[in-house]
Amino acid sequence: MKLVWFAHYSDGEIPHATTDKGSFWWRDILKLCDLFRGIADYRIGDGSTVLFWSDLWNDNVMQVKFPRLYSFARNKRILVSQFLLNNSLESQFHLSLSKQAYQEFQSLQEYIQTIQVQQDSKDSWRYIWGSNIYTSSSFYNFPYKNIQPPAPFVWIWDSKCCNKLRVFSWLLFMDRLNTRNILKRKKHKLEGNNYNCVLCTNNVEETAFHLFFSCPFSKECWQYLGIQWNYANEFFRMLLQAKQHFQSPFFMEIFTIAAWQIWKQRNDFIFDRGRPSFSSWKRLFMEEAKLQALRFSDAKRPAFSLCIDSLA
Repeated sequence: MKLVWFAHYSDGEIPHATTDKGSFWWRDILKLCDLFRGIADYRIGDGSTVLFWSDLWNDNVMQVKFPRLYSFARNKRILVSQFLLNNSLESQFHLSLSKQAYQEFQSLQEYIQTIQVQQDSKDSWRYIWGSNIYTSSSFYNFPYKNIQPPAPFVWIWDSKCCNKLRVFSWLLFMDRLNTRNILKRKKHKLEGNNYNCVLCTNNVEETAFHLFFSCPFSKECWQYLGIQWNYANEFFRMLLQAKQHFQSPFFMEIFTIAAWQIWKQRNDFIFDRGRPSFSSWKRLFMEEAKLQALRFSDAKRPAFSLCIDSLA
């Protein structure tokens, strides 16, 4: 980076105030310059690398703070250090100013009196998430910092199940599994126009909620595991209450494995003409649980295995 800077900007120019120069990879990086300036707030040192009007510094963009005065500026790409060195009305602005622009000029004069330029220090950046250090995760998380997802979504990624099962749970919670209801909503035609649940004989359309929670087949599975659903509650509240009443810290792992095996029973019937049964579901649940137990730490694996063994 220092090599690029000394090669192309040693004469006082700065990248976002000049035409693109340098190698093809450096010019590609410069395409992100405006995005970078949108997330970084300059901390003024000597003011030699900060545009007075268009950069964000001291928590303000001057062309936004003083828009009418900006329209009269002689040099819209002047550096902070250059402007503060000579900020007279005649040298910096086209005359004569409008009344509103002159009022903004007076306000600007008061504002810049508070600016402390330190000739012996360089300008620095502070990112809008409050750190001098840039990380991709900080940039990604910043837009979502005030968004609190329902707790079950957090449980998914905290669980010890493999990623395939965790993604499956996420699709289930988002109602994105390709149940027959989803296929119907996608205008996908099924044989006999039959969109009913295949795990029961109640002639009920196969929605995700029916298949995994209210179908007689799935009810038998949850009853075996000791998980109770209060159907009167909103969906995520129902999950939260069930977790609170479940006497084990491994609720999410057990829920995920159980739901996954319900889904496999359903798919086995549709695609392989298998015969769904509770005994088959129970056997496959135990096998999958033992496999997922290997993903636990040595400290937690015995407790999870004991919990599974107690269901046998």
